[in-house]
Amino acid sequence: HVSQHRRGDSLRDFEQKVLVQLKKFLKGEMLEAKEQKKKHSRLRDKLEVARADLETAKNNKKTTDEKKKEMEKACADLKKQFDESKYETHSVFLDCAKRNELVIAQSMIDSFEAMYTYHLSCVQWMEAKL
Repeated sequence: HVSQHRRGDSLRDFEQKVLVQLKKFLKGEMLEAKEQKKKHSRLRDKLEVARADLETAKNNKKTTDEKKKEMEKACADLKKQFDESKYETHSVFLDCAKRNELVIAQSMIDSFEAMYTYHLSCVQWMEAKL
């Protein structure tokens, strides 16, 4: 009966290990996605500031046409960067989700295999006792 308990404990230990690994992995993955999101937010802020500056400049009689054109170009460049960043952020999150699904699936398979092995050993132990 003692060996049964030990087997049960080792299965729980195994599942604990799987969960710890999984949490570590997910944390690392989400870090990359969070960093990308921060970068994207900074670009959005820059773009909003540039647009506000451009509006102010357009309403200011002293602003030369050349300066306005320069600012419009800066806005357009930022908008382009922002759009690219939007796409990049989306794909980072998608990749992250795909990898996470695979890892979660694999760890579930590992857990089930461990449980099945444990179940078999219980059956064998009981048969040996009969």
